[in-house]
Amino acid sequence: MKKYILLCSIPVIGFGMLLYGYTDKRPLVSVVMPTYNRLELLPRSIDSILNQTYDKFEFIIVDDGSTDGSANLLQSYAQIDPRIRILTNEKNKGIAYSRNRGTDAAKGKYVAIMDSDDVSLPTRLEKHVEYLEKHDDVIALNALYLEMGREKNGVNNWVPPHRFEVIFHLKNYYTNISFFRTDFIRRHNIRYDETLMSSEDYDFWSKIFLKGGKLRMLNEHLFNLRRHRTNSMEYYQQIKSNARKTSDKLLKAIGVSNPENLKTDCERLESMTHANKISNKVDQYTLELIFNRQCKGAEIPKGGYQIKHVEFVDYFEPTSTKNIYKRVRNNDKYTFLGMENGLYAFKNPKGEKELYNKQFSRTLALKEVQKEESFLKKLAQKIKSFF
Repeated sequence: MKKYILLCSIPVIGFGMLLYGYTDKRPLVSVVMPTYNRLELLPRSIDSILNQTYDKFEFIIVDDGSTDGSANLLQSYAQIDPRIRILTNEKNKGIAYSRNRGTDAAKGKYVAIMDSDDVSLPTRLEKHVEYLEKHDDVIALNALYLEMGREKNGVNNWVPPHRFEVIFHLKNYYTNISFFRTDFIRRHNIRYDETLMSSEDYDFWSKIFLKGGKLRMLNEHLFNLRRHRTNSMEYYQQIKSNARKTSDKLLKAIGVSNPENLKTDCERLESMTHANKISNKVDQYTLELIFNRQCKGAEIPKGGYQIKHVEFVDYFEPTSTKNIYKRVRNNDKYTFLGMENGLYAFKNPKGEKELYNKQFSRTLALKEVQKEESFLKKLAQKIKSFF
């Protein structure tokens, strides 16, 4: 009888395993985290990945020749969780080398870069995978971050989605924590430059863009970053120098012939505006909008009103249809969804949500609006009069 039950259970178990393999079609994510002498900070960073809501990942930790006992800690984690893979450099070779080594070993459809002193919020992987699975044309993705120890200042690097690639040509709005498609990186042989002392992440993302990869920013807080101010002055000077060289390379790709001679962002934006009319590398309307608003102080178009997205301004005109606004750019129709934490939520023509802040004066900062609850209540009442 026992033999009969055992024989009957085999196909059931087999079917269950087949069903499990069939239903779990989620893509594998390879989390790559280099580390060097971060023994005290490692547990918090590792745990933030192990406790993700999205659990189909491998965790590749590259020990870059640590001498502080990190190796023993990493091995203890690897024994507990089989998703962890430890790669060890015989000597310290730098973060760019370690990221390249980890990415080379990645088996996942996506690579998530992680720093060993930072923290990923629980939904980080889930949110990134969800977006990239819906947007096949996007190659690299990042999100908002909060600097640990400066929580009162709010999240950083909030740049409107349609303006990100323009501003990216002037400065690095990607942090070194990001998410990208593995096949694109390998197909174009894109690697971190191991000769760079700093800004290797900005150089890496610029290579993706120059190969035709689309870059995007999620307007969600998904990281907590730790800033270190203990490096030498040479290091910080190198950051500025390397970032400028990368920006110059991007501007030359647009057609700006002498970016190294342009001193201010406005001079660079003006040169971009003229050169891009021929090369058409970025959206010309967005480029001109930023230049006109930021450098010329252009006023609101007749019939439109001002919508401010933290740093840059766009314009909408009311239509005869309730809750529908026409974008001055190209008559795209945006649907007003309501107020969200003191911000205006609009649905763009692609069905994506965009958050904006009503701007009554050019000097009104977002954080000033958010901390004035009485103002927000009046704001909510005012917006009803628009529709």
